[in-house]
Amino acid sequence: MRAVNRWVVDCAIAAAAVWTVAYHLGLAFGAPVRPLLAAWLVVTVPCAVALASARRRAGRGAGSTADQSEAGRSGEVERERVTSPSRVRAAVIVTAGVLAAVAGAAGLWPMLVAFGALAVVAAVPWLRTAGRGRPAEPPLEGRVPQWQEGVALLVAVGLGVLSVFIVRPDADDVFYVNRSVWVAEHGRLPVGDVLFGDGGRILPGMAPVSSIEAFAGSVARVVHLPAASVVWYLLPPAVTVLAVLALWQLVKAWAPRRPLAGLLLALVFLLWSGASAASFGSFHLVRAWQGKAILVSLALPALWLYLTEWARDRSRLALLLAVTAGVAGLGFSSSAAFVVPLTAVAAGLGLVLLGRLRDTPPLALVTAYPLVGGLLVGLTLGAPAGESGTLQAAPLAWRWVVGVGAAGVVGAAAVWCGPLLVRGVVPAAFAWGAAAVAVILLLPGAMNLAALLTGSAPVLWRMLWVLPAPALVGLVASVRVPSLGRLARWPRPAVRGRVAVLAPGASLALLLVLTAVPVWAGVNRASLVSRPQWKSDPASGRVAAAVLRAYPSAHLVLAPPGVMRAMTARTAEVKVVDPRGLYLATLRDGTAGERQLLSALAARRSVPPPDRLRAALAAVPVDVACLQRGNVNGLAALRAAGLAGERTVRSLVCLTPRHGAPAAGGPDRTDLRPQLRHSGGPVHRGRR
Repeated sequence: MRAVNRWVVDCAIAAAAVWTVAYHLGLAFGAPVRPLLAAWLVVTVPCAVALASARRRAGRGAGSTADQSEAGRSGEVERERVTSPSRVRAAVIVTAGVLAAVAGAAGLWPMLVAFGALAVVAAVPWLRTAGRGRPAEPPLEGRVPQWQEGVALLVAVGLGVLSVFIVRPDADDVFYVNRSVWVAEHGRLPVGDVLFGDGGRILPGMAPVSSIEAFAGSVARVVHLPAASVVWYLLPPAVTVLAVLALWQLVKAWAPRRPLAGLLLALVFLLWSGASAASFGSFHLVRAWQGKAILVSLALPALWLYLTEWARDRSRLALLLAVTAGVAGLGFSSSAAFVVPLTAVAAGLGLVLLGRLRDTPPLALVTAYPLVGGLLVGLTLGAPAGESGTLQAAPLAWRWVVGVGAAGVVGAAAVWCGPLLVRGVVPAAFAWGAAAVAVILLLPGAMNLAALLTGSAPVLWRMLWVLPAPALVGLVASVRVPSLGRLARWPRPAVRGRVAVLAPGASLALLLVLTAVPVWAGVNRASLVSRPQWKSDPASGRVAAAVLRAYPSAHLVLAPPGVMRAMTARTAEVKVVDPRGLYLATLRDGTAGERQLLSALAARRSVPPPDRLRAALAAVPVDVACLQRGNVNGLAALRAAGLAGERTVRSLVCLTPRHGAPAAGGPDRTDLRPQLRHSGGPVHRGRR
């Protein structure tokens, strides 16, 4: 079971990396998706076989380690004593870390930076001494019982099932899901924009770097399912299972003891971090279909794991897997262009602190592919695909990512005290490096400088994803507090020992459950449903499906905002006037203002003067304009502008231009079974 769990994670990372390379080659040479998927399978299967062989050999080595664990227990205690700081130094680190966590939750930026820097600086002499000592670091993985591996897998599968029953609509899906829909409908990879165009022109901020959307669309085309169903039904459970298993592997690599308790506490932290829409938990199972969520929940924990094994064991396989994790990360999200290099920088800082400067050059291999992708994003003028906005201040970014309330304090304290929580010198140095990077990012002007260098200001708050906060929170379950057992005054030593062992983790988990916000809460724009459904507003989806059925030959539709967003998940052939307001800024055809005017009319925000409305309809020639029945003024304005052919579609009244309305009726665009084009290619449109 141990080898299987690890093999699944390694195969997922390797398969994602292979697909990313295949996708980028396919973009360059215009390859159709079917042969591209076939080539991906041809390469992935031998990789999986090779990884299975490697894991079997590792499993036999782990077994011998387990047999020797009792004999070496006294040596293990001595090694831990060598790498432990003095009580005074540990007290300084913990005090500074907790104060920094409280200051961050309270929005006190100077105190957050000051106390965080103190915690980082206080750990330097201890880690430098530990690095010179170079104590042996036998991995804990080999001594984890098989039943714990089984429990970890069951927990992963259970959370994967739960992810299907959590609905959290996200406006970013307008871009991501529509791209998958376009690939499923056309059978090729779009180089440019498909929201407004036919995929031939790259708009600012929409460089085709990430590959996960194309993968979902390719699978949908091959298996004849609606692309949105693949994205919202198949990806969340698969990604959630993989993310939990990756976290499990990292916890085992870093935990001094009780890794299963550490995993469970880390998951409690993730599940009860819903007070922030940008927390680690909000980018886990509730948004597991999005590439950026896969990056932060799967690729980055796997990257930390591989870097740890490489630095600890000098494993070439681990270094190769670290490189593949960087490639896969870019395939998940173009944010990997700066997050993966930052992770390598954090690891490099830790190695330098340990006096292992000669071990840092291989880290350049990990960052090479993501940096090339970042250069591509920069050359196409803008933020990562699907993103827009302004630079977020460092204190706000910290609260967004690490969290607010109880979860935020717990996560931040674990980050600042991370070197004390982990097992061995290398994980301690890596935890220290991540905290040091956080201090640098929080310094005044650091975010602005990064924005100037990268041109990705709207998403630079994601640089804090470099922090392995969930794993570090879980390691609190490894802390022993012997005084708790003595205070309880239990007569039996065994009971006192269990209290000392279980009290810290159990108390922290109880605190989070009682005081923090679960990720499925309404405040996180999420809800639990009784049966699986698409991750979008069901009412808007039904109306959008009805409009597409009523006007199957329409090419450009104006409707209320929610209905237009729902259409983008059902078809990429029918365009909408305003899929999402912030994307209009990327247009270069001069119609952004007219589209905003028409969108405001459909949303009942304003009714423009007749001459401006006519000019807008001339610049943006809609085939169908559907407004709510209660939007009396808007409907009157459209009639006055020359639209007629009135027809009621559910709660909407639809009008068409006088010069020729699209034919009504026709096939249902939302049939679960894909329709076939005359050329034989499937058209994937789906109805819930």
